[in-house]
Amino acid sequence: MNSKIEEFSPQVEKMKKEIDDVQEKFTRSDKRKKASNDKVKRMKTDNTTLDLEINLFEQKTKNQFLMNAVSILCNEIPELKNAITGSLQEKGISIPSRPNSEKISNI
Repeated sequence: MNSKIEEFSPQVEKMKKEIDDVQEKFTRSDKRKKASNDKVKRMKTDNTTLDLEINLFEQKTKNQFLMNAVSILCNEIPELKNAITGSLQEKGISIPSRPNSEKISNI
């Protein structure tokens, strides 16, 4: 029995070393992951105001282009203006009488 234990002892030691190596790699990987997550959180916090401003600018630009397109369509198809004016006015949106291309080109 002792000979069997001695025979498997190097293999057991090798397995223990492999387990320790894997555990060490996992620990290092976990630390890097936490550091990366912390960095991302800091970056998000730092850029929140800028991100909001960029998103607001993008939304305003999209709205201007949309209103310009609606105005063009309403000028070309008067029936369309009659069909959508009521619904839009209920939402507080008025269709410009003519496209405001000067404003859009200045964006």
